[in-house]
Amino acid sequence: PAVGTTRSYVYTGSETLDYDEWADAMAAGRAFVTSGPILTLDVEGRGMGEELPVSGGETVSVAVTARSLFEMHTLEIVQNGEITHTFEATGDGKSFDVEVEVPIDSSVWIAARTLGPPQHGAMDSYLFAHTNPVFVIADGEPIRSSEDAAFFVAWIEETLSDLRRMDRWDDPAHRDEVLATFEEALRLYQDQAGGGR
Repeated sequence: PAVGTTRSYVYTGSETLDYDEWADAMAAGRAFVTSGPILTLDVEGRGMGEELPVSGGETVSVAVTARSLFEMHTLEIVQNGEITHTFEATGDGKSFDVEVEVPIDSSVWIAARTLGPPQHGAMDSYLFAHTNPVFVIADGEPIRSSEDAAFFVAWIEETLSDLRRMDRWDDPAHRDEVLATFEEALRLYQDQAGGGR
């Protein structure tokens, strides 16, 4: 796609544009990325980037809206990287208004995305938008995925192997610092992959 085809929208909560407010909202995750559609996500009154504390076993209400000048095909609710709900477009496919109840057994992140066909108005890229998540924290427990952690263990081990073979370090101290950073990350992900905290 052309530069500028895909962009991020940031919700500052203000009617006027203020750079510091924009930067703070971006850092807080109150944003979505899009090639055209406009998305909103609400989980029990919390928006993108926010946390919602709950007790395990609760059910939360997830509301999503999507609006587009071009036809969208689907709207999906994504939970910890897995698609949990898919809605097919009806009518002209230019709007979705969805509300679902989602059971929460453990801490999760919830996001929404919409997909559509290639569009000339999207610079011949396919139509899409994806929100940042709302973080639903059950019983104060962190969001964890041993499967994701195992992926990063393998990736970091491979990267460390490549780094140790490199002979183009300008400064041995820099090499040691880079290796130490990756080794620290490896220990963290090994602990998470093994079910630790």
